[in-house]
Amino acid sequence: MVDVSCKDSPTDIPQLYSVKRPNERLNAVMFLPYPSDTPFGNMLLADVELLARIDYINVKLNDLYCRWELLVPRLHDEIPPEVIWLRLEVEEVIYWLQKSIDTLISATSILVSHRLTGVFPERIGVDDIGSLLNHFRTQPSSELSTLFRPYQNALELINAIANTYKHHFANHELVKIVGKAGPTAYYIHMLKNDSRNPAKFSGVLLKEIVKSCSEVIKAVREQHRCWLMPTEGVTDGQT
Repeated sequence: MVDVSCKDSPTDIPQLYSVKRPNERLNAVMFLPYPSDTPFGNMLLADVELLARIDYINVKLNDLYCRWELLVPRLHDEIPPEVIWLRLEVEEVIYWLQKSIDTLISATSILVSHRLTGVFPERIGVDDIGSLLNHFRTQPSSELSTLFRPYQNALELINAIANTYKHHFANHELVKIVGKAGPTAYYIHMLKNDSRNPAKFSGVLLKEIVKSCSEVIKAVREQHRCWLMPTEGVTDGQT
């Protein structure tokens, strides 16, 4: 086993946009006035959970980059189990990033429907990245498409990586790969897990993924603020 206890954190650690600092207590001023009575419950609680999840991701990123800095530069021939843990931590961050954006897409879909009709929908028609990408094709001029389309490349990337981690069996081949430039999301895509299809190997620095997802979160929350608090402008907390 390798000592990977952190004393000094690396300086170049990516962080998601948030209206609160990591580990700061939640305060009512951080939240937007989401509707509390919808067919899907209290949307404010969804925002509470989202902010807590973002906080968790940022703390996780700090720990992950700290351990990577202590562990990877010292690697030689022996590959300790902590290397595998680093990869699993990257996978966990990817999962929570996808889920966070799915939550924002669902909330946006509800708000847009209410803005157009004056009532809350009984069904969330666009509730995750996959359905949003399809919505781009079927309704390219909708308010939902207009808001999210500038971030289509980021959405496609995080969705592809997360779904590959979940569904493509061949990713175990990468079990001891971490990357020398920093924590990296390596993945193998093999269509339908059919070995007759080519296996595509890819790798993206985690900090680039976090940066692009952070831009999505910031833009969407600012738009929500504009809709829910039109007299307050669009400045939403910290960066």
